[in-house]
Amino acid sequence: MNVLAFPTLVNKTTKFCVHIRLHSKAADKALLYKLRKLTGYTFSACKEALIRHENDLDKAKEWLNSEAVSRGWDKAGKLAGRVMNEGLLGVLGTRSRAVIVEVNCETDFVARNHSFQSLVAIAAETVMNNYTEPNKISLDSSHLDKLVTSSSSTLKDTMVAAIGSIGESIQLRRAVGLCVPGNASSSRLAIYSHVSTEGISQGIRDVRFGKYAAIIRYRPLNDKPANDAWHERAARLGRQICQHIVGMNPNPGLESVENPTGDPDEEKYLLLQPFLLDETICVGEHLLRNEMVLEDFVRVECGEDDRVDSSKNVSNENPITIPSS
Repeated sequence: MNVLAFPTLVNKTTKFCVHIRLHSKAADKALLYKLRKLTGYTFSACKEALIRHENDLDKAKEWLNSEAVSRGWDKAGKLAGRVMNEGLLGVLGTRSRAVIVEVNCETDFVARNHSFQSLVAIAAETVMNNYTEPNKISLDSSHLDKLVTSSSSTLKDTMVAAIGSIGESIQLRRAVGLCVPGNASSSRLAIYSHVSTEGISQGIRDVRFGKYAAIIRYRPLNDKPANDAWHERAARLGRQICQHIVGMNPNPGLESVENPTGDPDEEKYLLLQPFLLDETICVGEHLLRNEMVLEDFVRVECGEDDRVDSSKNVSNENPITIPSS
């Protein structure tokens, strides 16, 4: 829930006169409830907006959003420099495109806040709507800030308004994504997000939330024509492979070795790792048995060290527990 408190005036000589002018007309009750529902701001803020603009709903809404942004910029400046290791990933995907967006905050308390989660959902939807790359994307905060949302404001302004209401420093950190190229009609995507914090909802609209997430792109073995049964089986296995990637954190890329020796270092390669849901078989062999070829994958962990790039997951020392599905 957004919280705004707008002072009327600070000039003592005009305060009384302005107070009378502002309150000489009452806010329309129906419009007041509608404005609150549209914006989420407090009744007092919505009432002042309607009175200031003589019950013009559009102007009142515009004024509220403008005030939220200006107050958010002020607060953002005061909060600059704070450490932000918490937050959420927003994951959104279709058959041909999928994105993971990371939004950071200072505490897990804010990560459970509905307003913060709404911001994460908006960020993921905005990245998806602006996805024009033919294959793979990787965007940092400087690129994310400039993207325009469905409400015609930039993600930066949307984030700043959220800072004004939530009261913590917030950062649009990065976005990564995979796409099925136009000439690869047989390829498909699978996604998975893992929530490890209590109190975080599964998602908003089609955006799923998590602290860890993965996307893979796969196709039929030898590019054979695939029937519905294969696609159904592959979609299920694809999600399981994403779970494996989240849990076992393999090295990036699909490199392998021709003659595995059993060296522990070899298990950092995804295709050589024992499959998370059946350790009697390695990932590569499991894919082969199901006539699948893995083309690419990405893994993101919310709040991971800045020195670790989202596409360069070099550590396999701390796997997380993934429930079987």
